[in-house]
Amino acid sequence: YSAAKGLLLICNDAREAHREMQNLLVKSRDTIKFTIWFYRYIHSSFMPLVESERKYVYWKCKCVRLFADIAAALPHDEAIEQLFLLLGAMEKRIQDGEAFDGERTLSHAACCLLRFCREPDEADPNFVPKCEEAMRLLWRICRTSHVDSHTRHRCRSSVSHIFAKYKRYVNDGKGGVPIALSEDLDAVQFCSRKWGSMRA
Repeated sequence: YSAAKGLLLICNDAREAHREMQNLLVKSRDTIKFTIWFYRYIHSSFMPLVESERKYVYWKCKCVRLFADIAAALPHDEAIEQLFLLLGAMEKRIQDGEAFDGERTLSHAACCLLRFCREPDEADPNFVPKCEEAMRLLWRICRTSHVDSHTRHRCRSSVSHIFAKYKRYVNDGKGGVPIALSEDLDAVQFCSRKWGSMRA
């Protein structure tokens, strides 16, 4: 953990920091499997001692938050891929009953992903695909369970704002999109059809 944090903050080397973190977090199929369970045990001269559940959760969440920070410092496409992977893995583990520190760690990972959701400039020739990419990332956070209400509200507001510009741009005949968008279509309906409904 300390080596990875030093590589990120002091050496500014996200790639090596990411590699170092693989000692604690390893990929398993399409999820991240936490191997830090084994670090819950402290070997004394007499017998192994087991850390309390509270200390274990604290240590685990510190590692996950650092992993999110490191992932966010990777090149754009790889960063998004790693953060999507992390969000999905944590959601699955929370659903399976694994303990985390409430909404704090998942919200931190969501905010790292939020850094890549920049509002495109209408003068950009790639305005349409960039709008769709920004809305896809924001909608992914909106659909994530156990994210704090402030982060979720911020994402929904950004989606609505970007979609309003996107719809006006498309309906003005720009961007090469052959089908005009209905005036009654809102951001939630558009994103739900394209990337899945909002979760309860």
